[in-house]
Amino acid sequence: MPNLALIEEFRSHNDIKFLYIGGRKSMEKVMSAENNIPFKSIFCGKLRRYFSLKNFIDPIFIFLGFIQSLFFINKFKTDVVFAKGGFVSVPVVLAAKVLGKKIVLHESDLVPGLANRICARFASKILVAYKESADFFKKDVEVVGNPVRKIITNGNKKKGLQITDLTGNKPVLLAMGGSQGAGFINDIIWDNLDLLLSKYEIIHICGKDKSKNRKEIEVILGSEDKHLAKNYISYDFVKEELAHLYAACDLIISRAGAMSLAEIMAVDKPAILIPLSKKVSRGDQIDNALAFANEYNGFVMEEDEFDLVKFLQKCEELLKQKKKSNKKQNAVKSIINILKNL
Repeated sequence: MPNLALIEEFRSHNDIKFLYIGGRKSMEKVMSAENNIPFKSIFCGKLRRYFSLKNFIDPIFIFLGFIQSLFFINKFKTDVVFAKGGFVSVPVVLAAKVLGKKIVLHESDLVPGLANRICARFASKILVAYKESADFFKKDVEVVGNPVRKIITNGNKKKGLQITDLTGNKPVLLAMGGSQGAGFINDIIWDNLDLLLSKYEIIHICGKDKSKNRKEIEVILGSEDKHLAKNYISYDFVKEELAHLYAACDLIISRAGAMSLAEIMAVDKPAILIPLSKKVSRGDQIDNALAFANEYNGFVMEEDEFDLVKFLQKCEELLKQKKKSNKKQNAVKSIINILKNL
């Protein structure tokens, strides 16, 4: 998604040509085809810090990806390689270094992942979203924020209410769990639907094959409260409509992925953040969430410490608070200027 934001801007610069290198069976490949982005696929292997039999196989794939990257980078007559991290970037960055190309690295999370820590050794320039990230790199870094698509900030509240068939007579909560949805957030909403819908209207982005229709919501609510079903709408996922849903809502309940936070900052909405726990992640979402709450209008509730009474209390507090003055960053323009200067 951040690369899409950059590519949108690339297309307005006639002096920039771009090529996307990604995994053979990746979502990037699918999205590149959907957006007419020139794409080359490579073999890649995951870098694991735990024992797995795949650790003996994946170095072969990394080497094959390195050879492919040498060929693609050279044939494209590349001037600069921009890497967003992730294991697919490692063979590309290594190939760029061997070929003597400029390398710009961008880290979306507060704490860099293993791939970016490796790639940082070869980078000509390191860009970060959070100022605290500078402590993890030995080189000088520049804080630019996270790239966000223009469409995200162009939402219309009236259109958002029309799309959802909500009235806006009550505060509107937007609950979302990132691209795959979040079972924990879904359960918070569905387990407390009668209580929440008596106070709020809810837009709920659930994840693939998880949304519920009006009849299913009426069953959850029961006969006494089924009239509240009109205050709720859910989606598996959304695309262009997301900007209007952001505009229509008053408060966001979300995971704390780097790009979700970047969009929440861009649309300037208060948020209750429920990051992925360290049981199922490296803890990057917790770090991101705490950094967000430190500077913006947000509150962090970790899964292990979740309390419904406190959650409802914070919803009310955040809705009443005046928004902080967000420090707007145009990461897209900053990154493109850096690439062009190199």
